Amino acid sequence: MVLGGFKFEVGRTGFDELSENFAYKWNYIDNAKSVANGQFSARQRQTINLKGLISTREAGVTSFDELLEKAGKGEALTLVDGRGQVHGKFVVESLKKTSTAFIGQGIPRVVTFDMSIKEYEI
Repeated sequence: MVLGGFKFEVGRTGFDELSENFAYKWNYIDNAKSVANGQFSARQRQTINLKGLISTREAGVTSFDELLEKAGKGEALTLVDGRGQVHGKFVVESLKKTSTAFIGQGIPRVVTFDMSIKEYEI
């Protein structure tokens, strides 16, 4: 999977969990005689959550920094899956980094991430 030029790769900067949220907007109109009637309004923007691991031995600590830099620019990024299918533009809504297994000079051997991206255009 590639997000705006940032490539998620197995063994380097890979994700091991991907969850998608599809939501729909409904408006409900109260009436005096029965239960409120629902009317479909619109499809909401898709949200994708990625959780994964950055192997600092293979990818270096800078892999996360590259992802953080792309997110910090506030630009919509093109999402392409491993089969080459383009899913459209997405924005990074949140990005969490957890560092563990430190070695000399405070360098983490393991960095996990949890990222939430949201569809930019419908």
